[in-house]
Amino acid sequence: MGLHRKILRVLWPLALALAGSTSQAFSVNDIAGRWETPAPVYDEASKVFGSYALEMRDRQWTLLFTASADAAGQQRLFSLRVGPSAYSLGKPVPGLANALEGDFERGSLHLTAHAAPMVAMFNGAACGRGDWQIGIEQEVTAGGCAFIPPRSSCPQEFDIVAFDGRALSFGDRSGNLCALPRPASPSKAVMVRKPVHAMIQARIKDPGEFFGKYVPGHLPSVQQYGGKFTQTLRALHPVVDPKLQGTLPGQMFIVQEWPSMMAFDAWWNSPEYAPWSALRARAADVQVTLTTAVGK
Repeated sequence: MGLHRKILRVLWPLALALAGSTSQAFSVNDIAGRWETPAPVYDEASKVFGSYALEMRDRQWTLLFTASADAAGQQRLFSLRVGPSAYSLGKPVPGLANALEGDFERGSLHLTAHAAPMVAMFNGAACGRGDWQIGIEQEVTAGGCAFIPPRSSCPQEFDIVAFDGRALSFGDRSGNLCALPRPASPSKAVMVRKPVHAMIQARIKDPGEFFGKYVPGHLPSVQQYGGKFTQTLRALHPVVDPKLQGTLPGQMFIVQEWPSMMAFDAWWNSPEYAPWSALRARAADVQVTLTTAVGK
């Protein structure tokens, strides 16, 4: 029994250390997809509410941040969009469970003013091309804009990434992420997965080509890029309702689910889908709408 106790005393700390390192281990594949904050998060430093929509795929990330004056996110002030950029995950963050170091390159930077005061601010700061208008995006990568540094002075952010298997968060953004040290604590902006849905309406011109070749032929490419079909409706006889004064816009109604817009775009423009895209164009007229909200 004494020998057993000695072995346990030696192995138990090692087992705890291994368990701790396992709990912190996650990869870029584990956090791939689209992530959004369920509700705007109040930022004490800037005194505004912020909503985040982040996408990660194949060591690439892109971000849309929208600032609002109210907690409901209805009184939008401005949006900042970061174009697709590279990122990498590093070693565990000391003292934080389920957290890794993350280095994020800053790609193209784009601003949109949603309110008159922001138009005045961006014009006064000589941001972008000037002549700002509400709802019109401008690129500010080279010169930055007021509170947004240009990419030349901040080519990457030294952040942390926390992921517990369900929720994703990054570092507290009250400090300077353009230089070390990294944030010591996670941000209050906790994000959850939000898949993207492609709502597809198709008016079939050549049923033989569409159903006989396109439908079975393009399915492997959808699966290869992470997409799946959640609903398919086929209207054999479009209905005319004299009360509604209209007809169905197509004969096929399809809903696809994708991990992110980046995944959908990668499939839509992929070499695997290219021949089927050409066939689809000949066999049907298609309208595609992307959304992150389906049903209730």
